[in-house]
This record gives sequence, structure tokens and C-alpha cells, in this order.
Amino acid sequence: MVGSHPQVPASDNNSGSIAEPTRTIKGSPNTFSDIVGHSVRLTMHLHSASIASTQESTLPNPCKVLVVGDSITQGHEGDHTWRYRLWQWLRSNATSHNFTFVGPYIGTDPPPAPMPPQPPRLGSDEPGTPEDSESIVKADGKYAADVPTDFQGNHYSGWGWQLGQAKGMIRDVVNAYKPDVVLTLLGFNDIGWGFCEASEVLQRMRDFIQEARAAKSDITLLVGNIPQRRYMNGRQDLLENTNEFNRQLPRLLDAMRSDSSPLHAVKVAQCYSCTPDGCPAGYDGLHPNVMGEFEIARAFSLTLHECFGIGNKALEVPSPQNMPQRPRHVPTNVVAAGAPMGVTVTWDAVFGARGYDVRNRMQGKDIWEVAQAQSNRFDTTFTVAGVVWEYQVRTNNGDGDNDKSEWSPVSTAVARRDTAPPPQNIQTFSKDHGIRVTWSPVEGDWEVDRYAVTVLDQDTPGAIIICYGFRGTEATLQGLRNGHCYSVFVGTWAFVNDVSVGGLPAQASSVTPGVVLEDNRSHDVTSLD
Repeated sequence: MVGSHPQVPASDNNSGSIAEPTRTIKGSPNTFSDIVGHSVRLTMHLHSASIASTQESTLPNPCKVLVVGDSITQGHEGDHTWRYRLWQWLRSNATSHNFTFVGPYIGTDPPPAPMPPQPPRLGSDEPGTPEDSESIVKADGKYAADVPTDFQGNHYSGWGWQLGQAKGMIRDVVNAYKPDVVLTLLGFNDIGWGFCEASEVLQRMRDFIQEARAAKSDITLLVGNIPQRRYMNGRQDLLENTNEFNRQLPRLLDAMRSDSSPLHAVKVAQCYSCTPDGCPAGYDGLHPNVMGEFEIARAFSLTLHECFGIGNKALEVPSPQNMPQRPRHVPTNVVAAGAPMGVTVTWDAVFGARGYDVRNRMQGKDIWEVAQAQSNRFDTTFTVAGVVWEYQVRTNNGDGDNDKSEWSPVSTAVARRDTAPPPQNIQTFSKDHGIRVTWSPVEGDWEVDRYAVTVLDQDTPGAIIICYGFRGTEATLQGLRNGHCYSVFVGTWAFVNDVSVGGLPAQASSVTPGVVLEDNRSHDVTSLD
């Protein structure tokens, strides 16, 4: 997702100025169309790692390395990361070289803090920034427990990052940290969440390379191609644009080669066991698990070994029998308790947990419902008072059964309901590509914070429930699909002991944008309280 550019921490070598416009390196094509017009071919090939390189390294010694990437590179708390696996290989196989990793960030992405349910945003609120592309990178997460303290984990990577962001900042970062080598693995988010065509991402890569060279004319760049992910329904464009980017990247790099600034491709996609048909190297269909970390590190080690003579051989991926296992401890101290909005369940955070499964059911029922939680808290809010609920929690580190812990013992709680009732007299009106909703103020002595208007597109499979906040007794929602039927709910958020809590909503009759009836009001309002 495109967000504000991350700020580069000040250093002795950094002026703190905003990156200047892109400069064209002499002899380089000015646009991607210029580049693809060149009749060129890739001259660098990756050979079998079993063949030892005989060429003498052209990298300086000592050598400063800057790793630039997104979530695949930064990693989650408890990960080793492919950066660490590459560092291990450099330490054990490149003893004649002294490599130092540099960059403004050190850690992984930390887990989110547990939070109570939050009221929906008001239209008057300042626009928020997506969690995975904040202007300030969250990089205080820890590495796996067995990562030694002397690991130089410095990097310039962040969750959600795109080439569109990095190309505008890389000059400042190179000026600040003076790396000899840049290892970059970017582009997935430009296509996946920025919905860019391959040609635009290639142009961004060209700009990135030129900006790095503008800061340091003799810099060496190793550019990874984009790994595929397990197929996402409705995202054939992601598959096709990734393939097209990977086909065209060698031509781009070959056209931009310079004797003073070496530039090489890294075949990450070919080394990483992740395709539209399956992703055994990823824990969620994309992000690397333990095996995936080794595979990406191997891809970069192949280029370092074959093109620069680093190490006596490329990194070898451990066999399945020797592959390290990520701990998956059973959550402890699971406590369920009645809360103003129903039931709150908490437990002690498990270090390195990528998430948790929480299963719940009403006491006396046989079937469990399973939900996911990213932090060590779960709330049941769609319940009336007096219902007895049962809960179990397990650590979930990925898609496979071997990634999950055993379930915790059952915890029970009686639901409370200390919230305001929903408003009455809810009416809905169809508009072109939108709806208008009105209601009467909630009855009783409540200090109302806001009303929550929730809509669901009934005609779109897998549609996301969207909730909006309003401080009045009417709301207009635009950007909806004409001809689609929408369910509408309105609830009340009010202050209880100085904390805003949400009540159960009332449901209005469905409404279809673009269809105006003679009497276009919703009479059959159902309270869910």
C-alpha cells in the first residue's frame, strides 16, 4: 500500500534533505520503453552451487551491505529472517571478507498490542495510514531466541513497502550509510496492493537503481525478482504481472549495466518454493517460513558466489529432516471474563506467535466456531447478557497442521451487556451509487459517542463488512454498487465509565442503490439487543 515515505534517521553523513528528482545516469535509457527497445540479452547466469567459483572477488574488504525490502525481508517477531541466514553463510563461508550490515532499522515487525474493540472512524477524522505502511516503521520486534547477539541485523525494510516508496528514499539512505552493496527484494506490494502493471514496476526499479547510483556512483546492486504467492481468487493480474516483471527484469538490468557500478539479477522466484499452485516455503502463502528463509538467502548467496567469488560454495538449504522447527507453545493463563460488550478473553503472549486460533461455543453446544486473533486478546461482542461461553486458544504459526500448538484448557465466562440500545425509527433511502440512512436518537440517559452504520453487499461473495461512524441521526454512504442489495445495521456507541463501548445493532430492511421506490423507507426494523 502506498503510504508516507519512511523518514531516514539522521547520521553524520545525512543532510536530512528530501530526495531530489530522479537523475538520469549517463548512458542509461530514460524510460522503460527505451530499455525494452534495446536488443540485449542477459549475460549473467546462475550456475550450479556445487561448482566452486574461481574468480577473485571484486567487492571491497571490509564491505558494507544494505538490505532493502518489504515484509518478506523484515520478518515478524520470532523469525530468523533470510537476512540472518545470509549473514550466517557469509560468516562461515566468506572468512576472508568482513561484511557489515548497515541501515536505519535493526529489528523485525513486532506483534500488535492487545486492544479492546474500537468505535468506527468518523468521516471527520483525519485519514489513517494502513497498518503495514506507516511512515514510521515498526522495527523493535525481536529475532528468534537462538539468534546470537552479535548478529548485525541492520536493514532498510518494512511491511507493506513498495518500490514506489523506496525509490524516493534510497538516495538519502545510501548517502547516510555509504553501503558498498545493496541487496533489494521489492515489487510484490506494488503489484499486489498498488495494482501496478509490470511496466510501471520496472520503471520504478529503474528509478531506484538510478537514485542509488546518484548517491554513490560505484555502488554494487543485487536485484531480486519477485516471488509468486499462492493463488488468490480474483487476482489473475497479480500472477500475470509478476511473471511479466520477472521476464523483463534481466533486460532492464542488462541495459543499465555499468563498469563502475555492478548490477546483477538474483533469481529469488526460481529458488523460492512458492507458486500459484502451492507455497510450502511460506507460512501464509507468501511470507517465508524457516525453509523459505533459507531458500531466499540461497538465491542471494548464489549471485554473490558466482558473480563475486564470495564463499567456497553457495548456501545449502537443509533437508526436511534437518530443517529447524519454529516453537509453537500452548498459550497459558487463558482467562475469560464478562465485559461491558460481552466477554473478553486474554492470555499470556507466546513469543514468536504469528497469530492465534480462538475457538468458542455456547455452553451445552457441540460445535466450536474458530476465529483468528493477531494479539493475545479476543472479544465476543455479538451476544446478549447471561449466555455462558466456552473458549480454547492455540498458537497458529502458519497454514500447516504442524504450525499449530495444542489447544489450551477450556475457560468459561458469563456474558455481560452494559451497552446502550440501538436507535429506533431507522429508515433507508436509495441513491445513485449510495444510500441514505436516518434514525431517531437513542432513548435513555446515555452519553452517546457516535452511531455505527454497518453495510454488507449481499450480492458480492466474500464481501467485506464495512462500518462507518456518525455523530448525528443520519448518514449518507457513497461509492456503493448500483443494483446490489445491501444489508444495513445501526448501533450505538456510548461512554460507560469514560470508555466508549458499542451496543448491539438494529437491522433495517435491505436497500439497493440506484433503485428508487415510491416509498423508499425501511419499516421493518429488527433489534438485535
